[in-house]
Amino acid sequence: MGNSKSQSSVLIATLIIAITALILSVGVVVFLIYRYLCTKSKRYKSESSDGESIQIENNNRTDDRITQDEHDVPQRRKDTDSAIDMRNTSSGSSEQYDENDHVAHHLRFGVRSIGPQFTISIRKKANTSISSDETANVYGHVQPDSQVVAIAQSYYKEKTNSVDIVGIDDMDIINHRQKKKYILERQNAIDRPTSLLFVNPQTSCDDNNLPQQGAFVHRLVKKAGGDLTVLGVRLEIPYGALEEDTHVTLGITWDSSLYPQLTKSCTMLSPVVVCQPSIQFLKPVKLSFPHSAVSHEKDWKLFVYYRENDIQETNTEWKKLDSDETCKTEISKYQVVLYLNHFTLYTLIGESLEGRTAVKAVKLLAFTTPFQISRMFTVRIYCINNYEDDSAEMKNILKSSKELNEKQADVPQPLFIQDNGEDILVSLSKLSNGWQNDGNMCQMIDFKSVWNSLSPSCKFLIHPSGHSERKIVCEFTYSQNPSEKERTLKVSDEYIEISPLALKRHPGTQRKVMKDLILKLDIKGERDYRLLAEKIGYSFEQIRWLEQQNCPKSPTEIILEKWIGDGRGLQELKPHLHQMGRLDAVSVIEDKFI
Repeated sequence: MGNSKSQSSVLIATLIIAITALILSVGVVVFLIYRYLCTKSKRYKSESSDGESIQIENNNRTDDRITQDEHDVPQRRKDTDSAIDMRNTSSGSSEQYDENDHVAHHLRFGVRSIGPQFTISIRKKANTSISSDETANVYGHVQPDSQVVAIAQSYYKEKTNSVDIVGIDDMDIINHRQKKKYILERQNAIDRPTSLLFVNPQTSCDDNNLPQQGAFVHRLVKKAGGDLTVLGVRLEIPYGALEEDTHVTLGITWDSSLYPQLTKSCTMLSPVVVCQPSIQFLKPVKLSFPHSAVSHEKDWKLFVYYRENDIQETNTEWKKLDSDETCKTEISKYQVVLYLNHFTLYTLIGESLEGRTAVKAVKLLAFTTPFQISRMFTVRIYCINNYEDDSAEMKNILKSSKELNEKQADVPQPLFIQDNGEDILVSLSKLSNGWQNDGNMCQMIDFKSVWNSLSPSCKFLIHPSGHSERKIVCEFTYSQNPSEKERTLKVSDEYIEISPLALKRHPGTQRKVMKDLILKLDIKGERDYRLLAEKIGYSFEQIRWLEQQNCPKSPTEIILEKWIGDGRGLQELKPHLHQMGRLDAVSVIEDKFI
């Protein structure tokens, strides 16, 4: 009995010792974690304080600007009058905010309640003493295809009065309806659209002498085969078609010097497709591209034309492609499908059958200047081929467009152009109060230019009759025949200004917190303003824009102004700063608001 009690006592004592040891171990671990966090926080504060003396002068100017912003609305924009607006990114004035920069505009003013289908932003330095970028808003039921990019390219040459060619890799296309960005980078040429046409695999992406009037994708296709797609054109290379791994290029060119010479009755119904290099295949490959012919079997005489040799060859004639055992042609409602044994340039040409009046589908789209209070508003309306597609992807796009049509009036239906020689009549039918049109209310788009697929246009200049109009809505109607039902294209834009709600609630405290956060996050490091921008949802392109700024406003200040302008408080940044490991920035917020 005694032995049993002794054993129980020993067991209890052992258990108590074990529990005590466990508690001590947990305590030691907690203490070590606490010491680590304290040390890390002190190190961040020390690193940040080293940079505060460098930032203090800019901080004082920042504080003054924040105070002034509460009383200085609306903000001013530069005076421009062009379908693509010039943006000067090298301004050194503390009173100019680069509001015409598209990315800056959306960072500071958010998404407009009404606006364009998408925006094309060109980032290219012209061969002048002034470095400039440009942007254009685009309206209409249109995707960013080769025709649209070609229009933007011609705009740049006209605006800068230069022979510079803008490649597709110098353009950023932002689709506002689908909230989708098409960021096209020269360094990402492989498997993505680029303006460069590689002559051989050793060609450098930096060779500016290469042809740039087009959009191309490049890929090393292995003997097992592969697919390439660009702007509605698709190439399918099956297994066994290649003798060896081959660098393949697929693209569209809008260099008119390469186009076939057309007779008066003929029209080009598809883009000019480029397939390189000029090689023979062991078995047919499948090439498909869109066309704009309506009732192609009943009213049209259609021909596929091809051009031998590489695109660099200038003395090569276009020839009609005859279907035979080596090349099979299929033309459906929306597409041309070719089964080929060799590569070259291809396009679809058509003319009316004898005794019939052929019809092709076109669409009108508007390029406009960015809206500016009390400034001229320019609208240029283009007529281009309307390429449809019966693929699943295009069906989804059309479905989305129908849904958007319930809310947006600027989604027009296609126009069917008859081969009758009649011009297209475009009329400014409605214009919001406070605006006047300079010139004729009706303009003509030449039939011959439309039929020959030259992307013709007409221009409307609209100026404010008052001094503070903050919104414009204009409606255009168009038709080829007055007896036909008119189609409608609506252009609308609006100036949205920020009401800094958070600043109104705690103006003095918010300014102090913003100043301290700017001092800490502007200092370059692994966890600076760029990581904060990423955490709160900024795209790579927006972060890159922040890095390139050389203006009085700091990148952190721009981020915080946008955050507050969206009606959110600085306290809501705490979770993001915690994830970044910026406990020093967290403490700034906690010290002022808790």
